Amino acid sequence: MYCQSETKGWQDQGMTWIRFAWLTLTVAAVGLAVAVAGWPMYQITNCEVGALTPAVPTAQACNELMRDYFGTPLFFVLVVPVVVCTAPALYPLPRISWMAVGALVLAVVVGLVSVSSESPSPLAALCATIPLAAVAIVLAIVHHIVASHSSRMQLRTPR
Repeated sequence: MYCQSETKGWQDQGMTWIRFAWLTLTVAAVGLAVAVAGWPMYQITNCEVGALTPAVPTAQACNELMRDYFGTPLFFVLVVPVVVCTAPALYPLPRISWMAVGALVLAVVVGLVSVSSESPSPLAALCATIPLAAVAIVLAIVHHIVASHSSRMQLRTPR
């Protein structure tokens, strides 16, 4: 049998690693946001194949960086995945992890829909969150396993 202190220690250690993993994903989200802000507009439009639009009428506008083209609204869009990844690190509950997964998957869908629109939108930058969403799914699964294992251990522990 496990004693109370061993169970508590395992649970604390598991939650510490979950928090660390989510914080690492948050740092990755910051790095991704910085990288995406430096992408040229042709990453989210069809202008690189000569399909210039009224929103991106020239080759110069096609090569303009997203942060220069969109300005401050892009910052607000790119901070969303950072905040979403931070929440499970601050509140390490499995349901918060799953909410973060849902928010990141929704961000990917919004980004992909925005990329397919005719006029460029800062929301199109959210399509870059695909890797974050994939890692978040794995983290949420691990978090769920750790939490369910630790709750089973507490039930088996004599009081």
